[in-house]
Amino acid sequence: MQDWHEPFIKGHEDKVVYREDAGLLLCGDCLEILKEIPDKSVDLVLTDPVWPNCSVWPEIDAVELFKQASQQICRICKRAIIILGCMTDPSVLSPMTLRFARVCWLRYARPNYAGRMLLGAEVAYVYGEMPPVRPGHAVLGGECIKTDAEKIVQYGHPCARSLQHLNWLVHHYSNPNELIVDCFCGSGTTCVAAKKLGRRYIGIEISPSYAQIAKDRLIACDTGVPVFEARQGQYSLFGGQP
Repeated sequence: MQDWHEPFIKGHEDKVVYREDAGLLLCGDCLEILKEIPDKSVDLVLTDPVWPNCSVWPEIDAVELFKQASQQICRICKRAIIILGCMTDPSVLSPMTLRFARVCWLRYARPNYAGRMLLGAEVAYVYGEMPPVRPGHAVLGGECIKTDAEKIVQYGHPCARSLQHLNWLVHHYSNPNELIVDCFCGSGTTCVAAKKLGRRYIGIEISPSYAQIAKDRLIACDTGVPVFEARQGQYSLFGGQP
């Protein structure tokens, strides 16, 4: 294993769920783990925290949780992208101390309804310094439309994000081999996007069952065997048992 992992797992070795050259997956409280990450050692924090108006986890004080997490996010990274629903009050982001850069619209070609509201997008709020210009990549876009052809697979997580959206954010707002951290990792979509696009990643998820989903998805990137098939015992055609 490359030694870049070591500063990020020191004192948290028991929380490592998955480790490879490209990245780390940790199962634990991000408020504890983030405190141990060195200042400005992360290129991009790309995360989808619990939304204050989310009914899936009503026992969580989402505003207080993000307030505490944002203190560490702003300390450890050069830039951050926080994804919220279009019905979420952006004032929850007020604790962010990084310089605000822009919003990006993560649209859906096929909107859905919430009562009278037509929900057609999520919003990504971008903070901090932008990635250095690389050949053929000088312009930073502000909108991505998820096509109907790409179905969001839940894998057992109630709030999975679109891989198409996350691929777009990773492609535009980070450069190859940069380090991306998702401190509310969930089913691991950010980590999968980072791995597929040649970035290093660290995912932090407090739920062991969701961390296992993320691990299965990351392994599937290498084996080519989809998660559901792998759970049923199907192996890679050429690689044998994963």
